[in-house]
Amino acid sequence: MKNILVPMDLSEVSINALKYASKMYTTEDIHILHVQLDVLDPLMPFETPEDWSAEAYYKKVVEDHIKSSLGSDFLDERMNIHIRFGTIVETIKQYALSNHTEVVVMGTKDNYDILENWLGTVSLGVVKTLGLPTYLIPRFSKFKSFKSVVIGSDDHLRDVSAIRKIINWNEVHKAELKFVHIKENETDDFVEAKDALVQQIFLDQEPDFSFEVIALPKKNISDSLLAYSHNNNTDLIVLMPDKQSFVGSLFLKSNSKEMIQKSDIPILFIHNN
Repeated sequence: MKNILVPMDLSEVSINALKYASKMYTTEDIHILHVQLDVLDPLMPFETPEDWSAEAYYKKVVEDHIKSSLGSDFLDERMNIHIRFGTIVETIKQYALSNHTEVVVMGTKDNYDILENWLGTVSLGVVKTLGLPTYLIPRFSKFKSFKSVVIGSDDHLRDVSAIRKIINWNEVHKAELKFVHIKENETDDFVEAKDALVQQIFLDQEPDFSFEVIALPKKNISDSLLAYSHNNNTDLIVLMPDKQSFVGSLFLKSNSKEMIQKSDIPILFIHNN
């Protein structure tokens, strides 16, 4: 049974991510993490019982908000609320690593101001630094099932472990996999990586899912992936970013950042390193 983490900032997108996670994982425990930057809150009662800690206060605030948003008088018994104080990305990372988290499901904003476009987002920081499988869920996405999945293919697919991670993930979902490679130039025929991919898929036995490998002319990578995904009714896009420091991720050109900012299709980030 997987240990699922859903970061919660009380926004509509984080509530939707919680709904998405609870439908995608129907039997697993879901750990809801709210990171509070400051212990003091102007809404906190000035007079509180001695045993009424800041953590307990925020836990009740989060629980009441979730119940109200879900239209329920009770919290699902699978949902566990945790409160931590600190910087958001680092606190999420430390909680995930110390509590044996296996999968992160978090929401992504549907609009960004100029500063966020330049610096990146909390979701990008988690994706780039944590190294765990992370689903990023746009505000209006609803989970049904993964029937058609686009995988942004690059040199990672020359790596046996990268291919194996994708195959292992699809053992559960049995989705049709579309490996989409954006050509670097006209002579880029993707033959070596394509051969490695097919060999790994057929390594143990004939696969019980369909797949194809597509090469597209190089344009803007994120725009090409998104256009192809929309044209093929894609339920999920899988990307395999390199792990790096959060500071590094802010200032380096990042296809991952562009995809997070532009995509209205859920994205799964699977790390290869």
